[in-house]
Amino acid sequence: GLMWQRLTRVSKKFGIRAEVLSFVPVDENIEIMYVTLKNISDNDIDITPIAALPIYGRSADNLRDHRHVTSLLHRIKTSENGVICKPVLSFDERGHQKNNMIYYVAGSTENGENPVSFFPTVASFIGESGTFLAPEALAKNQKGCGAGKEFAGEEALGAMTFAEIMLAPGQAQEYIVVSGMTESEEE
Repeated sequence: GLMWQRLTRVSKKFGIRAEVLSFVPVDENIEIMYVTLKNISDNDIDITPIAALPIYGRSADNLRDHRHVTSLLHRIKTSENGVICKPVLSFDERGHQKNNMIYYVAGSTENGENPVSFFPTVASFIGESGTFLAPEALAKNQKGCGAGKEFAGEEALGAMTFAEIMLAPGQAQEYIVVSGMTESEEE
C-alpha cells in the first residue's frame, strides 16, 4: 500500500515464520517496522532475535557524498534502546556545513524491553570476511557491546540483539524497530 508493506518469510528448516509490517507515517522522518516471529514447528525452539539496519548518516539530498569520507565523519553512540549517529559535517557540491541531523535505529520487544547488545559499526557486524547476509559476528557467535559506547570514523550500523527466548509451538513474539532522523538540539 501507499507508504507501507508487509513481508512474510517462512523457514521450514528452522520452523519459524517472520512477518515484517513496515510503514512510514506521513508527518514523521521515521520508518517503523513491526516484526512478528512465530514458531510454526511442533517443537519448542530457542531463538535470539537480531535486527540490523545500515545508518548512512546522510539524507537523500546528499546522494553525492562519498561513502568512505562520510563514514569518517560519523560519531556513533549506543543508547539503552539503539544506535545513534551524528556526523560532524555534511557536504555536497555546495560545500561543507556543520551537520545538525541525528540518524538512529532503536528497538524494543512488544513489552518495551530493550535490546541486550549492539553492533554499532558495519565492521563489528560483518567483520573481515562476512556480508550483511552472512555476518561474521553471527557466524562466530560474537557478543555485541552495551549501551554507552562511542565510536568515530566508521560506517554506522543499527544492529541490535534481543534476549534469547523460547517459543512453544504456535507461540509468537513481537518486536518494534524504528529508524529515522531528527534535528539535533545542539547549536
